Amino acid sequence: MKRTISLFISGLSIVSGICAQTDVSTLDFQCSKLDEQGTLWLGSSGEGLWKVQGNSLERHTVVGHSPDADFYAMTLDPQGHLWIATKNGLVEYDYQQWKDMPMSGALVASTKDGSGYAERNRMVHGLAVNHMDHVLMGVEDANANQYLLMRFNGQTYVDLIRPFKVRAVFEDLDATIWMAGGGYKMEGGKLVSKVSLPHGTITCAIQDSRGDVWLGTDGSGVFRYDGTSMRLYAEDHGFSSMRVTCMHEDEKGKIWMGTEMLGANKTQGLTYFEAGAFHHLQESADCPVKSVNTIASDKKGMVWFAGNDGALYRYNGRSFTLIDTAKILAN
Repeated sequence: MKRTISLFISGLSIVSGICAQTDVSTLDFQCSKLDEQGTLWLGSSGEGLWKVQGNSLERHTVVGHSPDADFYAMTLDPQGHLWIATKNGLVEYDYQQWKDMPMSGALVASTKDGSGYAERNRMVHGLAVNHMDHVLMGVEDANANQYLLMRFNGQTYVDLIRPFKVRAVFEDLDATIWMAGGGYKMEGGKLVSKVSLPHGTITCAIQDSRGDVWLGTDGSGVFRYDGTSMRLYAEDHGFSSMRVTCMHEDEKGKIWMGTEMLGANKTQGLTYFEAGAFHHLQESADCPVKSVNTIASDKKGMVWFAGNDGALYRYNGRSFTLIDTAKILAN
């Protein structure tokens, strides 16, 4: 079952005669990825999987999953296949079919406490896929009230390190795995620390077109690693008490970041890095974007910002356009 709505890219006019009062409070966008065929995928918790293809935005139902299934994290493997983390395990899309790898039954290794994964309330915050003996997931276990690192080897899911404060998992082109408090290498089936941050926990990471790795943190600023040295952008660059929720480099080389102030002031917004300087954008007429959990570009170079309560914006290089997700949900 699909629910589809067309978007005219020039003005992003929504073709619909649907009531605009649909509640979008259950729609929280969590992740996004542009695949090898130019389709932009958006994963949500509460309202399933969405995709932008050509001039249309539609909801897409994965076989074996509810239309309202939760999709928490996405990545592409070296073959270009799309991997998505769900509450029940991993799904792989090879452009021909969806392969479901549920976190239950024969795919689950025995646990020390004797409990099964099916009974656990787990949310995947980070996902990195190198090859089939190297799939890592940063997981929040609500039942145990802790974070951990899980591994899937193509046959079984296992708890690799528990507890382990990992909110994001990213593997760069040098096979360095960035998570928790630094960079690691997988050697002989074990993780070996290679680069340590002086402070902070990694919340998101990307590798830009120059090869530099950017690391957002939970209030300690932004780190930039060039393969040899680490540079910190902190209070002097406007990152005082600010969590970086996500990162993305657009086709022009601009580094976008979703931000959220910590403490009593929960102000959210956007930051971008261009020509050696950071620009912090708070919610305003020029920048209506507030809640941002994930940022991605489509095949036309448009930048998409998605967050909580159905917040979905598109940026054409000059202005932001709000997408009325309520009308799509009502269809």
